[in-house]
Amino acid sequence: VTTSFKSVAEFTSNAFNFLPAKWVLDNYMTLIEASASYPVLNWLGNSLIISTVFAVLSVCIVALAGFGYSRLNFKYRDTLFFVLLLISMFPAVVNMIPQYRIIASLGWVNTYWACIIPGLGNVANIFLVRNFMKGIPKELDEAATVDGAGWFRIYRSIVMPLSGPAIATVAILTTSGLLSQAVVGLEPLQLVLVTLATCFGSLGLSHVNDAGFWMYKEYFNLSVKDTFRSWTVMETIVAVAGLAGVLVLELVIG
Repeated sequence: VTTSFKSVAEFTSNAFNFLPAKWVLDNYMTLIEASASYPVLNWLGNSLIISTVFAVLSVCIVALAGFGYSRLNFKYRDTLFFVLLLISMFPAVVNMIPQYRIIASLGWVNTYWACIIPGLGNVANIFLVRNFMKGIPKELDEAATVDGAGWFRIYRSIVMPLSGPAIATVAILTTSGLLSQAVVGLEPLQLVLVTLATCFGSLGLSHVNDAGFWMYKEYFNLSVKDTFRSWTVMETIVAVAGLAGVLVLELVIG
């Protein structure tokens, strides 16, 4: 931010100063004058609308999913959650082409919805909220049930207020990661090339930086060494299989 108030000469000089030696507004004036070619205000407005709607919807969906997996007892609950963990093993780039086709079929290309809808049910965020809510004493649920409260009232009046830190974290993570959704607007051929390059580039030691890696470790209570071994093998198989399926789909559908 402070660099934007520096002159061009000061910015290109070798000397480093955190604060400008002389505060100037020339950069902002130039940007405003070139607004016809670079509609910055429209860009800022789009970013504000998309990030706000995305954060609100994502928090609502993730919080409800986390509540269901942590507080409710229903058939196949753990199995469904394990399926979510398996889904997280797919590198995001493997989903790019199918995601683009779905968005194109819905007529959402170059619309707000293309940037908002795809990433709402993030598995890492669901895992985070679920684990946080599991730490809230269930005696509170039982006391509320005795007083006649239903599950939604327990969710709204007890669990959600106590889950503020987790919800705030989800809101920050979803907003900061939103810009990566812009890749779905690429042309189909560009999308295939980006998918291939990124997918094969991700099949390496960078797995330890994945949120899914740590979710897998915590869920099965494994050591980092054992998690790395099994995760690397499983994710590599899943990634190659998923990429092969995408390429076959592209060849069949055209």
